[in-house]
Formats: sequence, C-alpha cells, structure tokens
Amino acid sequence: MSSAAGSGGSGGGDTKLASSQAVSVANSDSADFIKITSEPLETYNLQSLCGSAEAGAISTFIGTTRNHFNGKTVLRLEYEAYEPMAIKQLKLLCNELRVKWSSPQSQSQPPQQQLIKIVILHRLGVVAVGEASVMIAISSAHRKASLEACAYAIDTLKARIPIWKKEWYADGSSWKQNTEFDPTALVSVSATAPPAAPPASAGSAAAPTPPTHQQQTSK
Repeated sequence: MSSAAGSGGSGGGDTKLASSQAVSVANSDSADFIKITSEPLETYNLQSLCGSAEAGAISTFIGTTRNHFNGKTVLRLEYEAYEPMAIKQLKLLCNELRVKWSSPQSQSQPPQQQLIKIVILHRLGVVAVGEASVMIAISSAHRKASLEACAYAIDTLKARIPIWKKEWYADGSSWKQNTEFDPTALVSVSATAPPAAPPASAGSAAAPTPPTHQQQTSK
C-alpha cells in the first residue's frame, strides 16, 4: 500500500514513479515529490527525482535501521502511519521549507525561492537492518540552502508526522514514538483527530487501541 503526492515533472528515466494508488497534488506545477510506501526506498533514484539543470547541489538525508538500541539487539523495525494526516503534514512541511528558504525581492515581486525540488519518502511495514526508512532530498542553486533545509526537514518530520515504529528484539518487541513528536502541531484533515498511538493495523482508519507498553525514542 502506498500514498503519494507529486508532479509529473519529478520523474526520471530509471526512477520508480508513484503507483496507481498515488494521490496527486492539485498543483501540477509542484516540484515536490512526497510518498509513503511499503516498497523499499532503495528503488528510488534521488538524483533523478531531485535533480535539475538549475541545481548546483542536492543534499540528502537517509535514515536506516540500526542493529542495536540501549544494549539490545534490534532484528528489524516495523512502521505504521495515519496516512491521510501524514501526507497532509508532509505537504505543509514542503510549503514551509519553500517559505523559509526564499529571498526577498522588490515589493512588486514575490520572494525568490532558493529551493528547486523537494523529495520526501517514508517506508511503512517491516524495514530490515541496514534498509532505509526515510529519505529526504532537496536541490538548490547553492549548497547552503539545501543543506540547511534538509536538516530542518528531518527534524520537523520527526516532530509532526504521525508515523510510529515497532522495534523487534531477540527477546521481544516494543512500540516507539519519537521524543520530538508533538500532536498539538498537527493540522486536522478530517473531523476525526489522528490517533495518539500506533494503529492496530497499517492503513486502518479506525481509532486504535494504544499499545500496552509504549516507549519513546529518538533516531
């Protein structure tokens, strides 16, 4: 299962594009490509998705599954999301990045954007050790803007995006929520508030039963 938002201009020759289940952004001129998917993120070519003849830099962040946590051996991670809210928040994050990294011009002209393309991908389901769970790529004419925006993007993603992970150990498992996560920062996309705990099953719209033992962590 996957949810996506993007523009036709984001694709490249060997780039894997959004599936038929993808949800497109209303603005077809958008240079932002967002996707939440159960497919391996390694199949996506970030340079093809984010590259541009106008870009002098592409800055990336790739979060991967590590094999340990607090002295325990981690076998794998498992991610679940409240997908409608997650997609909405990722779109808002892209808009925020473009506003923050823009250069003022004359009063008669809109600010000039410093960021060219933004790509945000997040994995759902089981993610093995060494595999990517999140990828962010941002292109700009000069490196400073894309480097700063990429760091801001991952920090903000962890604070706002309703995605949870379950860590599987040799002796059991535990749901984790990022310490940075702030549910008060979410913007509602429906009359139903997003769940404050991991859903019972991926893609379920029903309010979940909170895990018996939920811990917090930071990646």
